[in-house]
Amino acid sequence: MDNPGDLGDGGLFGRLTGLLDDPPTPVVSAQDEPEGPPVEETPPVTNLSKSTMHEALAERIQLLEGRADDEEFELTQIHQMLGLLATQVERQIGAVQGRCEELKRLKDQLKDM
Repeated sequence: MDNPGDLGDGGLFGRLTGLLDDPPTPVVSAQDEPEGPPVEETPPVTNLSKSTMHEALAERIQLLEGRADDEEFELTQIHQMLGLLATQVERQIGAVQGRCEELKRLKDQLKDM
């Protein structure tokens, strides 16, 4: 995968989860040094219901809008939002896979009749 835009054999999800597992380190120059206190990260959120997931994403978007000039904070929040979205997608994939297994089981039962 020489080309950064190339998704390679992992496809889109392989690329996204790779970024989530090992986020890129931002390059910081002397000009980019924050003027205020260090950035506090919002703790990662896991096992959320759908409505709670939406609330968490909305809260992070509001935080981003309030601190638009703080690039480190913004990157951290975007990384965490991607994590929330990946969790939601994984749940949906799991639900679909479970439904497929149930349908296969029902199909096999029909064949046995």
